[in-house]
Amino acid sequence: MLSLYKRHKPKVGERIGLKYAGTHPEKGYKLYALVVDRPEEAEPDFDALISDSDAPEEPDPFSDDSDASAFGAALRARAGRT
Repeated sequence: MLSLYKRHKPKVGERIGLKYAGTHPEKGYKLYALVVDRPEEAEPDFDALISDSDAPEEPDPFSDDSDASAFGAALRARAGRT
């Protein structure tokens, strides 16, 4: 059971749910489940870090379908390898 607390790391003030889940069918030790009630963390907003003026101009890799090297050049430019 201690491993569940180490994995979930509940903090003071968070509600936890601890449930006895029976015994292991072969080894016979007791099984428990632990749930910590904590708010969902918001996804980071990376768009706020880049303004339109900072965004690099990316070439359109599909602008000329007859030239396969344009596609490769666009991929290299995107990866930072010009």
